[in-house]
Amino acid sequence: MSTNIFSNATTAQAVAEMTLYGGTGMKRMADLWIVLDGERRATLEAAFKPDFDRYREMAAKGAPVALPVPTLAQRAAQDVAARDCRN
Repeated sequence: MSTNIFSNATTAQAVAEMTLYGGTGMKRMADLWIVLDGERRATLEAAFKPDFDRYREMAAKGAPVALPVPTLAQRAAQDVAARDCRN
């Protein structure tokens, strides 16, 4: 018997992953899903099933750890090393 990893995460967990790790469009879709009623949520989820499944899979597996954001001093050092001063 095979295990379906999608069954381990709820849609709400997928939406949380969208909010944290998605691009601008996915974050907007997550915001929209949050404010909709149940019927419209189901319609949105059905329309974008592959996207919801991808983020549901991320939630089931455990999302990747975000890299630490470099400090201003680290960014300045990178700029000097790259001979670039845009940051």
